[in-house]
Amino acid sequence: MMRRSRVISVLALSGTALCGTALAASMEAAEKCSVIPDDRARWACYDEVFGKPVGAVAQPPATAAGAPAGAASEQAAVPVNPQADFGLSDAAKRARAPQAATASAPDSMSATVAKVSRRSTEEMVVTLSDGQVWIQIEPDARARLKVGDTVTIKRAALASYLLVTPSGIATRVKRLK
Repeated sequence: MMRRSRVISVLALSGTALCGTALAASMEAAEKCSVIPDDRARWACYDEVFGKPVGAVAQPPATAAGAPAGAASEQAAVPVNPQADFGLSDAAKRARAPQAATASAPDSMSATVAKVSRRSTEEMVVTLSDGQVWIQIEPDARARLKVGDTVTIKRAALASYLLVTPSGIATRVKRLK
């Protein structure tokens, strides 16, 4: 019994030492990243050392001048479209096109329903004809939709959104895509 506890203690100490060594190596690499003056290059260095955060959006590689490769063509390729960006977070708008986050967004939009489905938890998932996907935050059986209906989505309090059905029932939604 005594021998077993010694083995466990030795293994635990070995693991701690290995973790400490890995942490020290990460800290040295992070210090090297911290002196890089270019923001994108410094972030790329940190991503190499620590890995990208979950849900991170891939950024184009930086050029020698520090500007993203093809930045001008990207901005031209993704035009600012306030209706298409309606309901997206500011971070998602910036990822889509840097100038999109500063464009003025409308207070509401109307669109035609292309698809309606329900999750197992009864929240309604609505796909609009322009490809936007919205999900009910709070299931409400009174909010009924069918393909071809015209709905209005409008801003509500505290950065939330309401989907208004053709019959006038409003249900709280958030944009998925």
